Amino acid sequence: GTSHKSQIITISNPSPFPVQSHIQEKTKTVLAIGRLTEQKGFDLLLEAWIQVSKVMPDWKLKIVGEGIERADLNEFITLNQLDKCVELVGSTDNISKYYQQAEIFCLSSRYEGFGMVLIEALAFGLPAVSFDCDAGPAEILDGTGSILVPEKDTNELALSLIELMKDDEQRKTISLRSKEKAKIYQPEKITSQWIDILESFE
Repeated sequence: GTSHKSQIITISNPSPFPVQSHIQEKTKTVLAIGRLTEQKGFDLLLEAWIQVSKVMPDWKLKIVGEGIERADLNEFITLNQLDKCVELVGSTDNISKYYQQAEIFCLSSRYEGFGMVLIEALAFGLPAVSFDCDAGPAEILDGTGSILVPEKDTNELALSLIELMKDDEQRKTISLRSKEKAKIYQPEKITSQWIDILESFE
């Protein structure tokens, strides 16, 4: 019989946002985005934020998304007196506004399919602090200087956020590298990868 060698080539999802050139007015905000479900680990992020808010009280955390954990997260926010520094934004049809205003992006997921939000964050030049969960973050953030934290380690998550908040220079450096990295996820790049593959079958 004939031997069959299958080739597997991974092609990333394209970013829905172009790499942003204009600098928006930044606010001292950490942004997190996703459905309010256990998978997204916002409970872990809020736990870390207790520590963060003690050291950096003038920073805010905005979580954009809706879901079944909202009541629990709200309760945690109230119990731990985080009302002044944490906002559960809910759903939005203008996500780019939040990306533009934030200084840091945080991914606190227990696991991810493919971290689309990280690719979007790169396009906006946002430095990220992310759990090193399965599928994605390590590869997407590789070479940007963004910080990967051991899974579910809320103490390390807090420390990494604080470190990045305190270091303007580090944020600037990561921002430039992120925009550079974002270019590989732009639709035209991805489209040309597909065309190369399809042509190789002819």
